[in-house]
Amino acid sequence: CMGCMNPLPEGRDECGICGYPVGKQNPPLYLPTGTVLSERYLVGRLLSTGGDAACYIGFDQVAKSTILIREFLPDTLCTRGENDQVEILGGCEHTFTDYKEEFRAHARGLARMRDLPSMIPLYDIFEQNGTAYTIAEYCDGVSLETRLAQSGGRMRWEEVRPLFMALMTSLSSLHAAGVVHLGICPENIRFGGDGKLRLDGFALADSRRVSTDLKPHLLPGYSAPEQYGFD
Repeated sequence: CMGCMNPLPEGRDECGICGYPVGKQNPPLYLPTGTVLSERYLVGRLLSTGGDAACYIGFDQVAKSTILIREFLPDTLCTRGENDQVEILGGCEHTFTDYKEEFRAHARGLARMRDLPSMIPLYDIFEQNGTAYTIAEYCDGVSLETRLAQSGGRMRWEEVRPLFMALMTSLSSLHAAGVVHLGICPENIRFGGDGKLRLDGFALADSRRVSTDLKPHLLPGYSAPEQYGFD
């Protein structure tokens, strides 16, 4: 299934687990489902877009595991051409190249911190189609936002303390290494299958700010206060 990467029984029109229809495609700007990157990574459903990248669920055909694929795709600077190639808009060549290198450097910083308890391990970075990609393990489970809704908006201190202490420790280590998130919110904190919290939704700093060359991807109620002073 291109929606959740679980096996799909023959003859089914849609996945019995996630409901994703057989043959459904991602919107035209994004990679088609079934695309194979680096002769290894199978591209599935588009999960999210905004700011600097598009995120897809995928499958590592070597490790036989579900993955998260991030494609550097700032739609203020580029579009999709033929054969999945990313085409830079006229006059944006230097800006695109600079941000692409920043995307790669940011990914390398995250990969170095993969052993922190609240990180989702990122294990591959490569270039293809005129842009850059990262591959990370896929984090099962639900977001903190969903968990809070399921528990009536509250969690017991005895449950919260051990979870968030590990998260805060990871954040301290990230900040000491010069890696910032700028988008921490209940939607970007996930309860993993092992019951631990994982920090999701990393992006370039400029995609969390207004008045840059990237489309701002602000999180209502959670971005820095000064970012709300613009239209």
